[in-house]
Amino acid sequence: MGPELVTGTMLGRYRLVRRLGQGAFCDTWLAHHVDVARLHAAIKLPKAGTSDGARAMLAREADLLARFAHTGIPRVLEVELGANPPWLAIEHVDGRPLAEVVAGGLDQWSALRVWDELLGVLEHVHDKGVVHRDLKPANVLVDPEGHPHLVDFGLGADLAGEDALDHSLDSVAGGRLVGTPRYMAPEQREGARVDARADLYAAGLILFELLVGRTPGPGERPGMAVDDPSARRRVDELYARLVAPLDERFANADQARAALAHAFGSLALPMPVAATPVRDREAELPVLTPAPPAPPAPVLAAALPPRVRYFRERTGCGFLLGMCGLGLSLMSGMAIQAGAAVARPGLVLGLLLSCCFAWQRRVPYARCPRCRKDSWIERTRGGRWRCRDCGQGFDALPE
Repeated sequence: MGPELVTGTMLGRYRLVRRLGQGAFCDTWLAHHVDVARLHAAIKLPKAGTSDGARAMLAREADLLARFAHTGIPRVLEVELGANPPWLAIEHVDGRPLAEVVAGGLDQWSALRVWDELLGVLEHVHDKGVVHRDLKPANVLVDPEGHPHLVDFGLGADLAGEDALDHSLDSVAGGRLVGTPRYMAPEQREGARVDARADLYAAGLILFELLVGRTPGPGERPGMAVDDPSARRRVDELYARLVAPLDERFANADQARAALAHAFGSLALPMPVAATPVRDREAELPVLTPAPPAPPAPVLAAALPPRVRYFRERTGCGFLLGMCGLGLSLMSGMAIQAGAAVARPGLVLGLLLSCCFAWQRRVPYARCPRCRKDSWIERTRGGRWRCRDCGQGFDALPE
């Protein structure tokens, strides 16, 4: 289907840079827009020799992605189905696959944050009437700020479509079973009807990998990696509900998030829940919509460490006074050796000033409400706070 593609090939106004990955039906390339220097895209193209069914798969993926308005899902930038070969340009996510992040080591709280945010993305997907059908660590990218992004909706299905009775066998893929066997729910492996619960089954396996660092063995539970004994049993119960038979599984991602909050809600004082950033399709700018009222049960944020952390930092004044004290001590010591006993008070004063090297101040480290990045926050002379990264000021620290 079309000529062989190499680095430098032009597709529309995009220039191919390097291959990002290969799938069963499509290859994904990183591409740069020739007119907009900062516009990078992930371009999906059918593999050489594939049937025209790949064209229909690209069309379906573009249709599904156009429904979403969530920062955890990349946007469609451009689609050319009539080209040879056809291609789909999607917003490029600058992140690492979740499997790579897990292999590099992830502490328990960071793992739970990632999984909770991933459930939030799934909740949005399912609310739009879509099931992913290929949820796995390779299809979850974690950006430098630690937020997960769900990608590759090539096998996604419309729950309200004409094929709603059989989402496991893909007509576009030639009637073959679709998905990754290791993360398939039992009903999906059997070729039966699937819904949001199939994605939750895969999410349960991902939870195990996040906490334990590997795929689960027969009869294993992720609670063995949880530090708090009171939460260990509830985590095992949560995992059991996620990988349970279809009728016993959670009905939606919201129920799974509530169970996670229940498992860890007793470990810390409650904290306010931040608003969830979504996209405004009209303005194409990130906006904030108010978070829904908190349920009576504790929320996950209550179990996680405070959003503001404090560190100690040496001050410039302390350094200068310490250097002065060090110099005075050296000069007084040399004078005493030369027989000038009058220099002894200077030696004592120098030693006291040398202690100023240990003069430190508390500096908060938190997420800036302006640039939305984790940064050092400092106090200004006017009593306000200022982000060291973006330089913008604000009145109060994030709670």
